[in-house]
Amino acid sequence: MSSPIENLRWFANALVKQITKEYKEGKKVAFFPLLAGIGSCKVEYRDYGHNSGMVVDAIHRYYDESKDEDIINGYEDGIMTMIKMAKNSMSVYDVLAIIAYECKIEKSGEAKFSFHKEEIIEYYNMMIVMNRGEILKNSPDFEEHYKEYVEYFKSKFGIVLF
Repeated sequence: MSSPIENLRWFANALVKQITKEYKEGKKVAFFPLLAGIGSCKVEYRDYGHNSGMVVDAIHRYYDESKDEDIINGYEDGIMTMIKMAKNSMSVYDVLAIIAYECKIEKSGEAKFSFHKEEIIEYYNMMIVMNRGEILKNSPDFEEHYKEYVEYFKSKFGIVLF
């Protein structure tokens, strides 16, 4: 009998394969709901929330199995869409969780590919500057908590967030 975590891993793997197929068929935002955990693309154990780390691991596993560059392209397009849509603290933190996890597995050598970190961080910083007013309007305590993320990324990965 499979454990709940093994079942969740199987589900994440199946979603990644399906989403990759949709991406290859021209749906350029296919990875967005998977990364954000929207609707039927939510990878969740009980009520603990969407497990984006498990999704990222599934993306890397599928790439390792298939060596299909569209997986990387779709993943990066999904992250870019998440960044573009981030208009409150929770959506910003969701994006940062994925980027931090990706940086962590790349740094540890567990990643099966490297994503275009510099390009993604540059776009993230541009969008955070452009949307900061709206983010603060939607999440007045944003600056207080965001400082912790800025410090974490700088100390762990040498990445400067604005």
